[in-house]
Amino acid sequence: MDTSLIDDKETYISVKANFKSCLFVNTLLQYTVCKEKEEIRDDYAYFEIEDRFKIAISKEELEKIKKEIPNVEYIISPFLLLYNLFLKDKNEKALWILNQKSFVTVSVFKEGSAFFSRQIKKDEEFRYDEFVKEIIKEFYKSECCYFLEEILIFDAEDFDEDELKKIYEKTLLETKYKKIDLKSELEKLCKEDKFLKYAVKIEKDGVSIPNWIKISIVFIFLFLGGLDIYFRYKNSLLQSQIVEIQNEKISLQKNIEELTKKIALLKSIVPIVQDIKSSNSLIKSNIKNIFELVPDKIVLKRAEFNKKSLVLEGFTPSKREYFKLEKSLKSFYQIRDVKFEKKSGKYLFLSINKEAKVNNGR
Repeated sequence: MDTSLIDDKETYISVKANFKSCLFVNTLLQYTVCKEKEEIRDDYAYFEIEDRFKIAISKEELEKIKKEIPNVEYIISPFLLLYNLFLKDKNEKALWILNQKSFVTVSVFKEGSAFFSRQIKKDEEFRYDEFVKEIIKEFYKSECCYFLEEILIFDAEDFDEDELKKIYEKTLLETKYKKIDLKSELEKLCKEDKFLKYAVKIEKDGVSIPNWIKISIVFIFLFLGGLDIYFRYKNSLLQSQIVEIQNEKISLQKNIEELTKKIALLKSIVPIVQDIKSSNSLIKSNIKNIFELVPDKIVLKRAEFNKKSLVLEGFTPSKREYFKLEKSLKSFYQIRDVKFEKKSGKYLFLSINKEAKVNNGR
């Protein structure tokens, strides 16, 4: 909590616990009132503690806090803190002292009521032994006084041990000392609703929002924030999956394009293959037919078959025997050229046969 607007920072100590904002106020403009004493002042606000006593705080002080520290919900008086410490052992024959750096709070409790209390601010000449001595004298002068048996000091600062000896020498009362963590004690008070109902609640202008609604709003925001993070995470996963799917789609499209090209190429090759098969079949048929036409007396040395030509080389016992073969070749080839060479009583022949070229459409 920002306390920069307050002049004396030691006067105001802010704490927060369980979404509640509390302010410990050391102002001198406060005191306690016994149940028997109905002392009422118009310039003070009164807050009843367990139907036993009241804590009075200046209205002017409350307005100042309300104006300068607007986030405060509860004001905790040092008298309430001292009363909380008293409830732990309820020693009514002791002088209860809360020691701070700049302030001292004193109370004596009887029948659960703080019927004698003082709030003091230390000055440069402050001496603990003299202070305690004077406070005890003042107590003995008050109504319903009785003899005190011990002094209980709760120290929120570094208390000088020599002071304890001096206090005992001045008062001859057993003096007990206990170190406390003021901030921790205040946080405990701020957490416990049973004590906060005795604290001074600052009434805000306009509509006051209950704490349970504030807590609910915080949890709703946390829940919605968690949902937002979850959906952002899921959305991120979906986006990455979409990117992967798009990349796979592009890869598939490229594969489809390549396959389409291969299919088109295969389609263009199929007629050629079929033509080759057809030509091979025709050549095979022609080869078979021609070999069947070769007379038994002719021996072939070489036979070259092309698509539209035939070359034969071999031996024939006579030219007449060869012309029998040539007569048979007329049905296949229209252009023929043959050469003979006589060797060892036989004729070596070279026959070149071609199909005639036909114009007008072929």
